[in-house]
Amino acid sequence: KVFKDGGVDVLFCNKGMTGENCRAAIENAGVKACFNPANFAECGQGPFTVYRKSRFIKTTAQLDINDATRDGIVTRLARGEAEIKEIASILRCQNFTGFMTIGGGVIYPASAKEAVADFTDMLDTI
Repeated sequence: KVFKDGGVDVLFCNKGMTGENCRAAIENAGVKACFNPANFAECGQGPFTVYRKSRFIKTTAQLDINDATRDGIVTRLARGEAEIKEIASILRCQNFTGFMTIGGGVIYPASAKEAVADFTDMLDTI
């Protein structure tokens, strides 16, 4: 990996692409994934299904903690169709060592304090 030698980790984010296309791009570039569930929901794909079928378990280095409806409207956590609760739960069970970024990749539709409270509440119910 060219970027590791320079002390920089490069992650590929799935904006505007299907799980299959994202997986192919990651493999082609030889980098890890920044998995953004809201972006997959916006593409009409179930993020949990994409995660499982496209084997993102092996390539995810960052999970953007966000949620959105299928028409791209950003929602507070666990109020959209990004299946964020399920994906975060899976990663926790697998002792995920990457980053979870609250609101990553979207403008969170609440204050920073509310975003942290939403995330904490979500973790408490997993």
